[in-house]
Amino acid sequence: MKSSRFILRYWLPVFLWAAVIFGLSSWSGESTPDISFPMADKLTHFFLFGMLACLLGRVLSRTWPRRLFLTVLVTIAAVSLYGLTDEFHQCFTPERSAEMMDWVADTAGSLLVIPFILWYKKGLTSDTHIEAGRIPNG
Repeated sequence: MKSSRFILRYWLPVFLWAAVIFGLSSWSGESTPDISFPMADKLTHFFLFGMLACLLGRVLSRTWPRRLFLTVLVTIAAVSLYGLTDEFHQCFTPERSAEMMDWVADTAGSLLVIPFILWYKKGLTSDTHIEAGRIPNG
């Protein structure tokens, strides 16, 4: 079982960021800021869910230090699923609606994080750390 320090350091940021996304999705359409450049909405989704994937990839890299494919797959699937539930949630928010392209932007944001996960996992499983018989704490 992971220590409470591990949970606070790695899992708490994931849940806090997910809560930020949920909070932003709960704003009614008239209370959202009007940003006047092309595709601002999609870029916002891309950034928010990309950051969520980054945080989740970080904790999963620690949970499964030698399972790269599983880490990447679960990160993308979980963030994409959260994006789908976010769009569903917006169906019930006044003056908001679910949009397929928002979900695509959410998933694309998670895909962009794959190089970060690869880089992060490389540091966790480098020969120096493996020879010492430990995985660094971060």
